[in-house]
Amino acid sequence: MSAFDIEQGKKILCQELNTGKAYTGFFYLDDKQISTEICSYDESFYLVPEKPIFLRTEKNQIVSLHSNISNYPGSSIRTIEPKMETSKLHISSNTAVIGHDRRETTDKLKRVTFLVRRAKDLLKHKEKFDALAKRKIGDEYDSDLFSVTASGMTIRAAYSSGYSLEYNATTNITPYLEIEFPNGATLSDYLNHVGCLVEFFSFCLGAHMTPSEIRICRLLRDDFIAAVKAQAHPEDYAAHYIWPKIPVHEALDLWVGGSLVKAWDEEELAVLKECITLWFGRDADWNKANGQMMRCLALRQEFSADRLLTACTWFEEIPLTRAQAAITDEHIELIAQAAAQKGSELGYTKIKGRITGALKSIRTESNEDRFLRLLNMIKQKFGPAVVDDMIITHLKRALELRGKSAHGHFSPADDAEFRAFVKSVCAMEALCFLLTACDLPMTAAGIERAQSNPFIRDYRLVYGA
Repeated sequence: MSAFDIEQGKKILCQELNTGKAYTGFFYLDDKQISTEICSYDESFYLVPEKPIFLRTEKNQIVSLHSNISNYPGSSIRTIEPKMETSKLHISSNTAVIGHDRRETTDKLKRVTFLVRRAKDLLKHKEKFDALAKRKIGDEYDSDLFSVTASGMTIRAAYSSGYSLEYNATTNITPYLEIEFPNGATLSDYLNHVGCLVEFFSFCLGAHMTPSEIRICRLLRDDFIAAVKAQAHPEDYAAHYIWPKIPVHEALDLWVGGSLVKAWDEEELAVLKECITLWFGRDADWNKANGQMMRCLALRQEFSADRLLTACTWFEEIPLTRAQAAITDEHIELIAQAAAQKGSELGYTKIKGRITGALKSIRTESNEDRFLRLLNMIKQKFGPAVVDDMIITHLKRALELRGKSAHGHFSPADDAEFRAFVKSVCAMEALCFLLTACDLPMTAAGIERAQSNPFIRDYRLVYGA
């Protein structure tokens, strides 16, 4: 835990550090808002929201606020003697970094640790977990779960825990994640990589996740440990963000039996490490698609035009879905020449250009052919029974319904049309899930578990025409 954890849900007395006037006010933080009120007496002031805003709390914590929105200060004026005027500025922020000094936008960090609480069971390695649970004070133990290097970063998972002297036992064993940046990363940069790892676990379990208890540090792990041993009192920082509130159903969302990978034993752990390495390595090509996947997961509690549009966009953003050529340019030219010759014989002498243009409109494979090609690839990986043959019908209908939804609110005519709509949405999401998993390494058990992943489960369970 950071020494600079803020007490949430309580107004904290503070002063601003930007103007040099030390105007005072209150700072407030909870899981729904990060807000600040600053008040000045008998003089006007303004804090530019585009730049970081710095506060000092009553407990000498330094709060660095980023991604701010504010209005011009409201005033309270007394017009009779003695005349007085106060100005109050309200600031809403999306990011608050709390530590012993200021964090500028350009400051570099070397390490971040965080929790993904909803992935806890996925990261429960039985042998390591049991050894940690049974340890006694003085016993040597290894709390690390894994470490991989990908895209110039080191990604780790380990277990934090407490110890009860009363019961002489380990308590509160919790897996946490860590990413190291040897070349440093800014506040905006590092969060993208945290998001990449969170997206991976969200994909595995088919459930929307967010990071929590984020701690950032200017030192790499080994340097931090060395500084602690040297009694140099190195500090970390607590980073708080406002995440969108997503409704969830834990019992349905988080069954590890539907995850393609998990860390329960050494074989599964080895594959999990390979998957994370590949996931980070392909992020530049897949980040847009993964972003749409997270939007689909955020919309899981509704069946709406927005969810259909998001699912179709997810499909189009997946690199594997690019339509392939059905007719080569060389063959288009030969066909156009033959058609133009026949047209000339019939008295049409200036139609070759139009014929060539018409042929170019069908140079790529049809949607049905594209779906068939992609499903053949998927079935080679997951087996022929992973989805039924009717999925082609549902996928084609999803693209048809996308056109209607994109031009306004889609309103089904009856229950049958709504069921068809729901089935098409689930079909598109199931296809996208399988395509995302297609080049990931996994065990035979992981391939079998794909049948129980929420994306596939929902497609199978939804009754549709």
